[in-house]
Amino acid sequence: MRRLVIPMALLLMGVAGDNGINGGGSVTDRSGTVTTASTSQVVMAANPKRVYCEIQLPGADAWVAIDQAASNSSGSYYLPSNSLFLCPPDAPPTGAISIWTTAASCTKFTATEYSR
Repeated sequence: MRRLVIPMALLLMGVAGDNGINGGGSVTDRSGTVTTASTSQVVMAANPKRVYCEIQLPGADAWVAIDQAASNSSGSYYLPSNSLFLCPPDAPPTGAISIWTTAASCTKFTATEYSR
């Protein structure tokens, strides 16, 4: 009788290849404050290893853009106050993500980036 020996690393490959949030990787807090009202601000720099992200600006409306400066016009996603912007886990954007808001400077926002 022959025994099949499979190294543990090979058994874990299916788990390590999972692009979901629970598949491993790192979580980075990208939270901060609005630097200047009515001006685009980069929240997350381009990251080819990003697998998921989320942004929330409590108490103020915001606009979110990917790979361009955010503005309150076309090309940006409208994010009503207290809403949560979620990057699609099946096709996460890897370019820079910016926000635009009329909120006063020093207004806090919450942002989290998951990458592998």
